[in-house]
Amino acid sequence: ARSPDDLRWMTPPPRAAWRAAELLLTQWGALEPEGALTPLGRDLCALPLPPRLGVLIAGAPPEDRALASDIAAFREVGGAAPD
Repeated sequence: ARSPDDLRWMTPPPRAAWRAAELLLTQWGALEPEGALTPLGRDLCALPLPPRLGVLIAGAPPEDRALASDIAAFREVGGAAPD
């Protein structure tokens, strides 16, 4: 969907929130400026994570994805570092 009007909502999001989300996703490289998904954007769609955490993992080089996953999990639960 390239516009909130393209979807059926019980309560549509404010247009400013939609635009802010589009801007962030474009800055992160998940959306093209015209709104099409990039390869990173398609990867994000496959992850059951909030976009910020998905970008951390999917945007990491393959050799660093395990570490990125650990950081995302730590960030999500807000736990203390292990001893």
